[in-house]
Amino acid sequence: WDMVRQSAQGGTQTQALAAAMVGPILLGAAQEVEEVVVSYREDDPASLLEDDGHIKLVALSVDRSDMVSKLLERRRRGANPISALSNGNFATINIRARLIPFVKRRFPPLVWVPQVTRRTLVDDLVAGLTVGVMAIPQAMSYAAIVGVPYVIGLYTAFVPVVVYAFLGTSRQLVVGPVAMESLLIASGLSGLLTESECPKWHAHGKSSLKSQSQLCPEEYTALVLATTFVVGLLETVSSIFGLGVLLRFLGKPVITGFTAGSAIVIMTSQLKDVFGIKIQNSETLQQVAKSIQAEAHHTSGLCVALALTFIAYLFFHRFVTRHRVLKRYLWWLQSLGPLIVVIIGVLMVRNSPYLQSKLKYVGHIPEGMPPARVPITSEMLGRVFPTAFGAFVVGDMEAIAIGKGLADKNGYSIDSTQELLAQGVANLVGSFFSCYTATGSFSRSAVNDRVGAKTQLAALISALVVMFTLLFLTSWFFWVPKFALAAIVITSVIPLVDIGSAIQLYKMSKKDFVVWLTAASLVMFLGILQGIAAGVALSLLIVIYETAKPQIIILWRIPGTTIYRNIKQESMGTFIPNVFICRLGSSLYFANVVYVKEMLLKYVEDLSDANNIEYMVLEMTPVVSVDYSASLVLEGVVRDFRRKGIELAFAMVGTRVRTSMARTGLLDVIGEKWFFNTVNEAVNYCLKHQRMKSTVAAVQNDIEAPIRGGSKELTAVDSHNSLVLLGSELSISNDLNSNHTVVFMNLEGDRPDVIADFLHRLKDMGFLLKGAHAEQFEAVSWRHRYFVQSPETGSKLSADEVLLLRARLGELLGID
Repeated sequence: WDMVRQSAQGGTQTQALAAAMVGPILLGAAQEVEEVVVSYREDDPASLLEDDGHIKLVALSVDRSDMVSKLLERRRRGANPISALSNGNFATINIRARLIPFVKRRFPPLVWVPQVTRRTLVDDLVAGLTVGVMAIPQAMSYAAIVGVPYVIGLYTAFVPVVVYAFLGTSRQLVVGPVAMESLLIASGLSGLLTESECPKWHAHGKSSLKSQSQLCPEEYTALVLATTFVVGLLETVSSIFGLGVLLRFLGKPVITGFTAGSAIVIMTSQLKDVFGIKIQNSETLQQVAKSIQAEAHHTSGLCVALALTFIAYLFFHRFVTRHRVLKRYLWWLQSLGPLIVVIIGVLMVRNSPYLQSKLKYVGHIPEGMPPARVPITSEMLGRVFPTAFGAFVVGDMEAIAIGKGLADKNGYSIDSTQELLAQGVANLVGSFFSCYTATGSFSRSAVNDRVGAKTQLAALISALVVMFTLLFLTSWFFWVPKFALAAIVITSVIPLVDIGSAIQLYKMSKKDFVVWLTAASLVMFLGILQGIAAGVALSLLIVIYETAKPQIIILWRIPGTTIYRNIKQESMGTFIPNVFICRLGSSLYFANVVYVKEMLLKYVEDLSDANNIEYMVLEMTPVVSVDYSASLVLEGVVRDFRRKGIELAFAMVGTRVRTSMARTGLLDVIGEKWFFNTVNEAVNYCLKHQRMKSTVAAVQNDIEAPIRGGSKELTAVDSHNSLVLLGSELSISNDLNSNHTVVFMNLEGDRPDVIADFLHRLKDMGFLLKGAHAEQFEAVSWRHRYFVQSPETGSKLSADEVLLLRARLGELLGID
C-alpha cells in the first residue's frame, strides 16, 4: 500500500488505479480486486467490450428484427378481439399455414395421441383406475350436497370427463363434481321452485325441515340441469369472444376467502348426517346452528361415534400414505381412503339388521347409462342465471388455476381460451345427459398427476370405471351409510380452509387480507353468492382506488452520480436546489389526473420555505397512455404552474404518450424544448434555464413580460454552451448492487493523492475492494465507482460499517 501511495502521488488517477490493482498482488495483501476499468468520455467506451472477460453484444439482423417486430405486433392485435376482427387483413392470411395449428389447438388429442408410448400408456392406465375408484364415493357425496339423486353425481363424473378429454389442453386435469360448485348451486337454487312446481314446500313454508330437493326431487333436478346448461353456454360464449379476461377481476384473496368460507359451510351442512338428525337446509352458519340446537335432542350417539371413527380413520390414512418414509411403499393407497370407508360402511350395514334400523343409508341407485333429456325451458332461464353466473366464474377460475399449475409442473402450457371452450362444451353436453355442473377437481387432479398420468387418456379410463359402475355395480351401493359420505366430504374440504394463506396476506397486504376476510365472512353469514359479489365488488373498489390515486414517487440524486432514485429505496441522496423531481406511477386518465395535480400543488406548497420550487421534472416511464380528459387537466397544470413561476419538464416520455399530447395540442402548449430523454438531461436544462434567467434579468431590466416561460421563452438556453458540472461529492449505496456496497465519488480535477489515500483507508478498515471504475467527464472532473465487500460476510457492508466508511471518506474529501 505504501507503493500504491508513492506511485499515485507522482502520477495521475489512472496510474493510481493501476497501482491499486498491482500493489496488493506484489505485497501479498488480503485485497482481491476483480475488475478495474478506466474510461474517457472522448474515447469510444465500446472498446472495453473487446477485453477478455467481457461479453460483446451482438444484435439480430435487420431482417430478423423486422420479422420479430411483425410477430409481436400481430400478437398484440390478436389480444384485442375488436382489433383482430377489424384490421381487415383476411386476404393475406395463409390458410393452410394457419389451419393445422388451429385444428390442433381446438382438438388437443392430435397433439398428445402421437406422443403415447407403452410407458405412458401404463402410467395413464394406473392413474385412470386410481382416479376412477376415487371419483365414485366423491361424486355421490357431492351430489348429496347439491340435493340431487346420488346417480346424478355419478353421471357428472362420467359424461363431462369424456367430453373434456377430447377438447381440454391440460393433460392431468380431471373434471367432474366438486364441493365448491355443489354448495354454490345448492345455495343459489334454494327455494327457487314456484308454488305450482313444489306446492308441498310452499304449504309448509320456509320453516320446513325438508328442502325443495327432498319434497320435489324431479322439479328441483330439472332446475339444476338448467343451471348446468347456462353455465356451459356462458363458458362457450366467453371462449368465442375472448371474455375470459373478465375472470381476472376475481383475485386470489377473493377466491381463497370464498373457498375458506364455503368449506366451513359445507362442513356444517354435513353435520345432519354426522348427528343422524333432520335439520333445516340453509347456506348460513347462524341458521344451521339454530336448527342443530333445536334438533340436538334427537342426536344418535351411535351415528356420531361411527362418523367420528371414520373421520379419524380418513385423517390417519392421509397421514400414513403421505408420510415422508411410508409413502414410498404406500403411495398406491393414497387415493383409496374414501373407497375403503365406503366398503367398510357397506359391509357393516348390509350384514347388520340392527344398524339398518338405526342408521340412514343411500338406498336404490338406478342402473344404466345417463338418460337423455332437454335441460332447460325459457321460463327457467331468468331464475337460474344468477346462480349459473356465480358457478361459471368460480368454477372456471378454479379449473384454469389448477390446469396452469399442473402444466407448469409438467413442462407444457395450456390455452385458457380453449380451456373455457372445453369446460363449456362438457357442461352443455352434460346438461343433456342428466349431469350437474362440472369443473376441475383439485383433489382428483392432484392424485392423477401424483400417480403419473401423462395424457387425458387417464381421464378416459377413469370415466370407463364410472361407466362400469353405473352398468353393473349400483346395487352394491344401496347400503352405503350417509355418515360415511359425510365423513368423506368433511375430510375433503378441511384442507380448503387455508389459514396459512390468510396469515401471508395479512403480512404482505392488509387490503388483500380485508378482501379475504370479507369474502369468507359474508359467505358464512350471508350466503355464497352474496359473499362472491361482495368480494368482487370490494376488489374492484380497491383497483379503482389504486388507479385513481397513483403513486407519485419522489426522486433524489445519488451524490457523485447522475443517477436519480426513489427516496424510499436509496437512503443517501441529495435534492437539487429549486428543482423538484418525481415519477408518475401509472397512466393518466380522467379519474386520477386531478389527484396528481392536487398532489403536485401540495408538494410545491410544502417546499416553499425549505426548497422553493422553480422547476418540476416529471419522469414519465410508467405512463403508457394519457386520455383526452387528462390532457386537458395537464394543460391547465402547465399554465397554472407558469403563472406561479414554475416550469414543467417531462423526462422519458413514451412515443404513444407524446403522440397523444401532440393530437390534443398539449405538446405545443408545453413546448418541445421541455421534453428530455433522461432525468439528468431535464435537470441540466432546468439549471441552464435558471442561469440564463438570472443573467437576462440582470442585463435586460426593461423586459415587459416575465421571463419565466410564456411567450417570452428563453430560447437562448438551447444554444448556451455552459456545462452543468458536479462538485466534489461522495455517496455510499447498499441498494444498487446485490453483493457489493458501491462507493461513488466525484472529484474536481485530477487527484491521484485522494485516490491513494482512499485506497489506504480501505485497507486500514479491512474492507475488500472487488472492483473499480473511473470515468473522466468533459476533461474537467472524474467520476469514480468502487465495489466494496466486508471480509467477514463476503457481501455488502453492514449499516455500521457504511457509517464508518462514510465518516472516514468524508474527512478525506472535506465533506460533512
